[in-house]
Formats: sequence, structure tokens, C-alpha cells
Amino acid sequence: MGAPGLKWAAVLVFSMVMIGASPSVAGDDAPGSPSDQATWDRFPVPGAHCGDGGDYSVFIRPGEERKVAIAFMGGGACWSEATCYGTEMKTYLSFLPFVPISGGFVSQDPEISPVAGWTIVFFPYCTGDMFAANHIARYGKRVVHHVGRSNVERAFEMLKVKGMLDFEGATDLVVWGPSAGALSSLFHSQFIDGLFPRAVNRALIADAPGLHFGPTVWDKFPPKMLEEFSAGLRKAGVTIEKGKGIIAGIVPGICKLLPHWSVGVMQSSRDIIMSKLFGEITRYAHAKAVHSKEGILALTEDPSDLCRAWVPSSSIHTFLPTNAFLGVKAGGVSAREFFKKVVDREGGPNRADDQSVTD
Repeated sequence: MGAPGLKWAAVLVFSMVMIGASPSVAGDDAPGSPSDQATWDRFPVPGAHCGDGGDYSVFIRPGEERKVAIAFMGGGACWSEATCYGTEMKTYLSFLPFVPISGGFVSQDPEISPVAGWTIVFFPYCTGDMFAANHIARYGKRVVHHVGRSNVERAFEMLKVKGMLDFEGATDLVVWGPSAGALSSLFHSQFIDGLFPRAVNRALIADAPGLHFGPTVWDKFPPKMLEEFSAGLRKAGVTIEKGKGIIAGIVPGICKLLPHWSVGVMQSSRDIIMSKLFGEITRYAHAKAVHSKEGILALTEDPSDLCRAWVPSSSIHTFLPTNAFLGVKAGGVSAREFFKKVVDREGGPNRADDQSVTD
């Protein structure tokens, strides 16, 4: 393997670690396996860029025209020269020229994924801003294009102008994202809702959005990044408060704004990525927050809506990027079963394991 091959292999492993998937899965479920890549078509998005200033594209896997699934890739975030490019790098800012997952949500096996056979649009992640920003930042001598929000908007505009999706005729719509992509699925839900006026069955799955961070989590973000992140939360009635990192209120806020959507949150109580790496909180404190009165479980208990949470007592970060963790259970329900229940709009009670943990 030459230098370019080594580069992309390293990027792939890094991306999978940040998403929380397993890069060691073999066979057709291996992230980015050649057998799966042939099913995706790549489309450059005019005016859209990655964090390094390079061109940006989306991928589409054609399927049933009236059933559309949107997938937002995860992969960390950055807010400084060290976290964007240096020794503390927490994301990747160049375009990955292939879809780095092939199992789980995007599996073509209907026994695994309820959206198998649908038309799927995959949004790569390379802006370090949770798809929430639209500005250019300078960190030391480096420039970073935090333009994830405008990339999403430009991409949908292109898809609409070129007639690449059946926006008017779609009857089924599912939006999913893991990690940073989970936050994006929440941020962009209202925007996407308006693009598909006749969709009858709508579902959103936020796969490890975090939402339960430590009290100092906002201190590290530059003012512009924090302002744009706050704007995304305000759409759902949530205000960022310095010294308070729990933002789980975005979920019931969206459920009230979009009562015709089935919304499911998958969040490990001891999520190692969203606690220690990004949330500046221990796994024990994270579990306590998840199970608190302000946590995702308490805020999604309303039996009159289709808003549900699935919380295993686990350190696993995300569950749907590969097949590896689909069998993990919370409250006796597996990740695969919860995934299907949300897509099928079944509702039902939250599913969670006991909150007792050891750090």
C-alpha cells in the first residue's frame, strides 16, 4: 500500500474510533469495504467545503424513491489549533472519499436495517463543528472552515434543484446520525421536516448525542462557535448556561415541535467518548446525569408522544454504524430492536439498565 493508501487507512481508523464503531469488523461489514462502495454514487456540492478548505461531496445509494433515509457521519469536533491539527486532535478536516461504514444503519440486509432498500443520502463529516456552524476560524497559523451547517443546506439545495430526491413524493423519511452526527440530526430536524411536505412516516434516531456534559464543557469553545452551537439549541427551546453542561432538553423540545415524528435517542450511560473525551466528566458522573431529573430518561417519559430513549449501562459510544453492537440490550431490548421500533413508530416505554456504575 502506497502513501495515499496508508493515509486513508489511518483516517478511516481514526474516524471509526471517533464515531465509536469497530474498525476491526471483517467481511462485507468492514467499514468502507470495496463490495459496498460500488453501491454509492458521489456528488460534489457546489460551494461546500471541508475544514481544510477542500471540496465537499455527499453520497447517495439509490433505492426506493419514496423511502428516503438521511445519514450524518460522526467524528468528533475541534475548537483550537491543538484539537483541530495538533497533539490533541479530536476530529479530521479532510474529505474522506468513500463511505466509511457498510453495516448497521446502512446495511442492505432487511433483517439488520429497516431502511435496507431505501434511497440513502450520506453526509460525510469533515468540518469539526457538529454540522452546526457557518464561519471560517483562524487557530494560530491554521485556517479552519467550520461550515457544516451551510454544507448541509447547500447539499439539500443541490439535491432539490437537480431532482435527485423525490422531496414531494416521499412517503417515508428517517434521519440518523452517530456522535457528532447525532447532534446534527437534532439540529437539522426542523429544516429537513420542511423539505418533505408529504412524508407520512417520519423518524429520527440520535445515536449517542451526549447531551450530559460537565459544567466546564462550554469554556473551551471560541465565542463564534459557541454562538452558532447555541443557535441550534435555541430552535428547540434550550439555552446554554455557563457552568451547566446538561442539554438533554433539546430532545423533548424537538418532540413538541415535531409531534408527527418518531424520535429515539440511543445513549450509553457510561459513554466513554461523551464523558471523558468531550464532556470533561467521569463515566460515573455521566451516568448520574443521564438518570437525573434533567437527564434524557426523565425528559422522554411522556406516554402521549413518540419520543423514546434507550440507555444501556455500557461504555460503548455508538451502536448503528456497524453490526458489531446491534445485539447490546437495554431493559431487555436490543439496539437492533429499538432501531426498528423507532422506524416503525411503535412508541412504547423507555428502555434502560440500572444506573449503578463503577469508575
